[in-house]
Amino acid sequence: MFSYFVFNGVNSRDMGIYLQGPAPIMRGKERVIQQTVLGRAGALTLTEGDDVYEPYTQQLVLRAHEPVNSISAWLRGDGQVTFSGEPELVQEARVINQTQFKRISPHLKWWEGTVQFLCQPLKALRHEPEYMIASGDTLTNLGDVAEKPILTFAGAYGTFLVSVGTQTLAITNLPAEKGGVVVDCGANMVLSYDKTELLTNLSAGDFPVLPRGRSSLSFTAGANSSCGTVTIGRRQRWL
Repeated sequence: MFSYFVFNGVNSRDMGIYLQGPAPIMRGKERVIQQTVLGRAGALTLTEGDDVYEPYTQQLVLRAHEPVNSISAWLRGDGQVTFSGEPELVQEARVINQTQFKRISPHLKWWEGTVQFLCQPLKALRHEPEYMIASGDTLTNLGDVAEKPILTFAGAYGTFLVSVGTQTLAITNLPAEKGGVVVDCGANMVLSYDKTELLTNLSAGDFPVLPRGRSSLSFTAGANSSCGTVTIGRRQRWL
């Protein structure tokens, strides 16, 4: 079976394109600084932020009768990419080279080319689960890093707390006419229920982060307040 990739929802096999060799399984390159310390042997290694990827070049094989212009138009810009080596995972990526093809067989039956992706280091599930939860429910983060979910509080109003372990986010004086709030723990933003208004000014504290493994998420409403119905959009991430 030929290896393949999916970019912006289009499978390379449907475009007549296959990968040369096995599908890649990429891991992030750690971002570090080597610092020499006077009077000390060797060097001190300091980590700096998230992992990064070097630009990744993939060799392609293409049947000659495929529409090259359509392929070149498809392999442009930003999007999401999935490689057949990890078909359940997706990465944010950008095509950063000009795709070119050249003949590799007699009678122009097969051509070859390259595509170069610059990928974000963390991978997500292609279909992230979203479901209702109750206060005190135990959640399991199967990913390799801490998870920053999206929490939707439909019908919430007043003042309430959202807690995971020692992290607590307070939402205060939320007007009932907002219809609730959406808490984006990755962007550190609070939005109105219809996502048309930024309400981060009504929040204080730490946006909840789910560590690897099992943890409990709890909600506590103050007097004359309600957390409403709570839905979690999972954002598990893998290296």
